[in-house]
Amino acid sequence: MAATSAPRPAVNRWLPALPLLVAALLALALRNLAVDDAFVTYRYAANLARGLGFVYNPGEQVLSTTAPFYGLLLALPVWLGWRLPLVSNALGGLAIGSGGLALALIGRSYGWPGAGLLGGLFYVLMPLLWLALGMETALFLALVLAAFAADANSRSGWAGVFLGLAVITRYDAALAAAILFLWRWLQDRRPSWRMILAAGLVAAPVLLYLTLTFGSPLPVTLSAKQSQTDLGVTGFFAGTSYVQGLGVLLRGWWAQTWLYVLPVAAMALGLAVAVWRERWALPLVIWAILHAFAYQALSVAPYFWYYAPLIPAAAVTMGVGVWAAFNWAGQRFRLGKSGRSAILIVLTLLVSLPLVLSLTGIFRALSASLPDPSTALSKVLPEAKTESYRQAGVWLAANTPPDASVGVTEVGVMGFFSQRPMVDFLGLIQPDAAAALGRGDPLWTLYTYQPDYLALIAANPLYNVDPRGDDWFQAAYEPVHRIDDPRFWGSPVTIYERRADAVDLPSAEIAADPPLARFGDQIDLLAVEPQSAEVMPGQALPMRMLWRADEAVAQDLRVSVQLLGKYDRVLAQRDSIPGLGARPSAGWQPGEIVPDLALIGIPAAACAPDEGVLNIVLYDADSGERLPVKTPDQADASDSLRLGEFQLIPEPADTPIARFANSLTLNGYDLSARLINPGETITLTLGWGGSAADDADLSAFVHLINEQTGERVAQADGPPILGGDRRSLTLPPDLAPGIYRPVIGLYHPQSGGRLAVVDAVGQPITDSLNLCPVRVEG
Repeated sequence: MAATSAPRPAVNRWLPALPLLVAALLALALRNLAVDDAFVTYRYAANLARGLGFVYNPGEQVLSTTAPFYGLLLALPVWLGWRLPLVSNALGGLAIGSGGLALALIGRSYGWPGAGLLGGLFYVLMPLLWLALGMETALFLALVLAAFAADANSRSGWAGVFLGLAVITRYDAALAAAILFLWRWLQDRRPSWRMILAAGLVAAPVLLYLTLTFGSPLPVTLSAKQSQTDLGVTGFFAGTSYVQGLGVLLRGWWAQTWLYVLPVAAMALGLAVAVWRERWALPLVIWAILHAFAYQALSVAPYFWYYAPLIPAAAVTMGVGVWAAFNWAGQRFRLGKSGRSAILIVLTLLVSLPLVLSLTGIFRALSASLPDPSTALSKVLPEAKTESYRQAGVWLAANTPPDASVGVTEVGVMGFFSQRPMVDFLGLIQPDAAAALGRGDPLWTLYTYQPDYLALIAANPLYNVDPRGDDWFQAAYEPVHRIDDPRFWGSPVTIYERRADAVDLPSAEIAADPPLARFGDQIDLLAVEPQSAEVMPGQALPMRMLWRADEAVAQDLRVSVQLLGKYDRVLAQRDSIPGLGARPSAGWQPGEIVPDLALIGIPAAACAPDEGVLNIVLYDADSGERLPVKTPDQADASDSLRLGEFQLIPEPADTPIARFANSLTLNGYDLSARLINPGETITLTLGWGGSAADDADLSAFVHLINEQTGERVAQADGPPILGGDRRSLTLPPDLAPGIYRPVIGLYHPQSGGRLAVVDAVGQPITDSLNLCPVRVEG
């Protein structure tokens, strides 16, 4: 049985179109709003329109969009030459208005035209829908609501068509479809086969196409979002669950205005009325509840648009609540037509007011300063990042080769405007990157793909890790462009170009017979490449290795590869899980050859010339105990394997070692000795460069630090002297033998604040600089 037609107060037949008008005005005002994730689908549409196929990266058959039908739909305006972000925003505005219209029609079909109209009006005023403008969210909700409206008018076939379209627009709609199927079954005492058949006929061709093209109609984003949850990455704060995210949104709106108590009261009243009297609104409420339970159970990283399916239930219960209050007031006080109209207008305005205030906040946030990103208020406003990302994408399109790969942590806007092969560190494009996130290792994607370019934000460049201080990163990547925006909390966006050759994991063909060495009782080292090279400070020195275990390995082992200079001083080092973190020793199969790659970077401040050898150690990650190692010609085991000959040669004289934030540079330095005894004095000569004005009111510190304990054992501070700045460090007479490292930097004597060491585009790296280590003998 479909809708009833109980007599209710009349509503003008044209008033249900009011939500469309309001939505059109809001879409015009918010036309420049952009959400980064929407641009993933835009790129699928753009590639399809350009004849490159329904793919993100041409040649890679990976389904990364959660909105396949929306991507197919948007290909037409791209083919026509229309500007896709604006077209999608216009479609989003139309869809929001259509959703409001559908709610109005549902209410009218069930004899509650006023409640339906109010619900539709509140729906188009919901700020959460407009925050997601440009995404598929509004369209999928509009299609679901259209299905409910068609069902209310006994159009089960059309209801099925709308549900089929909704499911292929966003698979979340499958839950709404199941609820409507069951609701109709309960109402009519029999299933609506027409609805089911129509939905299947509409959805099946697209699902079949996706299966044939990608191997599955399911996008890789589900596993990526679950991996992001394991890492603590969410659209709110670290580790936020779906339910907690809802609380963040509610706190954010409450921070905007306490008047949200009014729509909450209307919602509570409307829910009570829906449960006890007019149950036509219950399917939408059930959908909202089950959707929230499902997302919480899936443990996916929450983002604000995941809460959009709660909006129809909120809007319709608010409409029912206001309409019920209006009817009660009219009967209680026996008001005439004009008095009843005044009551309805006042109630509607009061409930709408906080929604309008939030929409005003969204509009202002497009150009005004934004709140602290650590507050809940910031999560109910648009971020300023999309403009910085757009500029980065445009720069990449203009300044990089068409086939240059680009690594990012947010792939939407930059990928769309750059049109370059993208590497997404959060796993939306590369499924193996999502698997690495699941292991808690976002660096694996950087080390494995080694993109030609990187576009990283200053705050949390890889979310929970920052590769910029790593010696290999500094040796392999050079900053070439910087985009600043004081409104964006992550500013600046820095673009890096890879200057070192990309290196892959080695193949089994380089294995030596017999093995180079045996570690412990079961592990052979089959190959190490290279074993000789000339390198300069600031260069990358990747070491490729092959391992093989005779039997299963119970220990969790780490590989340490060191470049030792004279007197066994560590010039560079990389400790890692084998296979760039992807092949832990506990998973090795007996007889399997395991490729490994140690990405070593020679620090820019390493002193040259020097001579070095490789020192390879295999040790237990829990205890730190080293495995004994023997070579075929070695009688007794040692705790490390030394091999190779490496020459560390000086850089060109005009290459600065480091730049400081005040434009002073360290152009070179000289240590009087690299082997010294306790009680002796070592002289460090610093070659400062820059202008005399740059060193005003500054002091340079020189500390000698125990490498093992971090203890400062000698110090020499004073104003930096341009050219040759000689500092003497006298060692304590009772100083313990070991490795000690000079550490230098600049600071303001009055405040004690240190100046940052910066990269080529002024991005801070650290506040001190490690120089060449020295060995103290006993």
